[in-house]
Amino acid sequence: MQAEILNIHEVTRMTGYKCRASIYNLVKSAGFPAPIRIGTRTVRWMRADVMAWMDQQAQRRTGEA
Repeated sequence: MQAEILNIHEVTRMTGYKCRASIYNLVKSAGFPAPIRIGTRTVRWMRADVMAWMDQQAQRRTGEA
């Protein structure tokens, strides 16, 4: 089974953040999964990593963590 990878536009859509800079700021400061470099100017995120981060955020909001 092949892991699904996401580009920045898919990540912003999934998370609800409006711009790329928000995602990169989260990577630097809030433990958002770092992208994987797949080319000289291309990065992608693992879908499973983004989903796990979103689950953690939801648990924090509901007080389950």
